[in-house]
Amino acid sequence: MPHRDQPKPTRHNQPNEADQSQQRNRVLNHQQLPEQRLSQDQRHQQTVQSHSSLSVDADHSYTLASSLSPDSPCFCGSGRPLKNCHPRSAADSRAMHMTALYKQVDAVIEDYHQHSSKHPPCAAGCSSCCSDYFPVSQVEFELLLTYMEHSWSQADIDAAFQQAERNLERFQQDNEPMYDALVNRTSRKQELDSIRRHAGRNSFACPLLDPEKGICRVYPVRPFICRTHGSSHTFYGTWRERFSSERVCEHIPSSRAHRRITPNIADYWPPYEQLADVYIGPQRQPLRQYPIFYWLVLYKRHGGGASTQIGNRDNFDLSLEQHNSNMAAYGTDRA
Repeated sequence: MPHRDQPKPTRHNQPNEADQSQQRNRVLNHQQLPEQRLSQDQRHQQTVQSHSSLSVDADHSYTLASSLSPDSPCFCGSGRPLKNCHPRSAADSRAMHMTALYKQVDAVIEDYHQHSSKHPPCAAGCSSCCSDYFPVSQVEFELLLTYMEHSWSQADIDAAFQQAERNLERFQQDNEPMYDALVNRTSRKQELDSIRRHAGRNSFACPLLDPEKGICRVYPVRPFICRTHGSSHTFYGTWRERFSSERVCEHIPSSRAHRRITPNIADYWPPYEQLADVYIGPQRQPLRQYPIFYWLVLYKRHGGGASTQIGNRDNFDLSLEQHNSNMAAYGTDRA
């Protein structure tokens, strides 16, 4: 699982200049066959620039751009242009930018598959990680609701909300420390500490998973973590990461070996955080994230019941800049 809050190496572990140069080359080249390495940066930039949510700078960092248009594919997964599907929504909304980011990371993973003979064991029908504790952002969850609204029957929607309530009851029985951190107010640091210490494999699957076929029923709009877990890795080249090896899942026992057969998507986490959280100028204000089953419970209890209707559509109808401005004025303490 990608770690956005990777601890920094201590000073005595900092590599010297020669090691840093060698490590940079290793990070660039470890995924590719020799004949493909020279074109990696060019191909990566082309992949990024072929979509509209990110722009690549000279130092290979990424920033959100505002070149989305009403002709861009709608966030709901219908395939129709935004202007014909949800015309009241803003082309540069948080939801549209997140949708564009999804397409970019998908393109990076697909590009890797086309140029490498080594692939991870992830495939349709394998749903092992669908029982993991994966917190997702509010805008990602609302994208799921929007997709369910136009693709699911009301009976299936009702069943998902009911399953989420049962999942929460089971979660309280199975993992009380993590349950307490989930349902109570807490700081972002305390939340992350709880996730590191207590989160893991749940005894139940995501309520949006087809239990018989083992496939995701919201696959086109699945959250960022669901797209990248197993199919990619996050590697910044620190000493800690060079020597650490953790189990990704029961089918991928070594994260070090996993890095050799998947693309590095470290560059895509900062743009994700720009969309999942609120930014007041350069200052990031993290927002609470919850697993999908708990988002369903919250929206049922505090929203319109077992409904995919979204009361506050700011993630869709406002530009990202305006939404950040409104959240800054309102306050971002949503723990």
